[in-house]
Amino acid sequence: MIELHGKIATYKCFDYGHPAEHQVHSSNELPPHCKFCGSLLRPDILWFGEKLQEDVYDRAEQDSFNTEVFISIGSSLEVYPAASLPLSASRNGAYLIQINPKITMIDRSADYNLRGKAGEIMPLLWEAVWRE
Repeated sequence: MIELHGKIATYKCFDYGHPAEHQVHSSNELPPHCKFCGSLLRPDILWFGEKLQEDVYDRAEQDSFNTEVFISIGSSLEVYPAASLPLSASRNGAYLIQINPKITMIDRSADYNLRGKAGEIMPLLWEAVWRE
């Protein structure tokens, strides 16, 4: 799994970008500050207007060219370049599955569209796959 847009459960230093592992705890300090440099902490995710890390995207793109199955889960597929990954996979022979409550641009290209919320569909899919 490649987390293109970061991890909501981890934090990083707002000013310098270094990881802030094990720094956030239940204290009354809001907003939280970095124990190392004093900067504010923020979730380790991309916000609108921020660029993907090139090496992370390059790895995701290469994997999309070489995968047998690509599952797009809960994405609007409206923000590029990440939105191009499912179609890249499909054009290179991958079986494309989409899990989404709404219609997206890959509906026609997907081999299978599962309509619904990811939190509802994924447990059912997991059970179906591992029941065998």
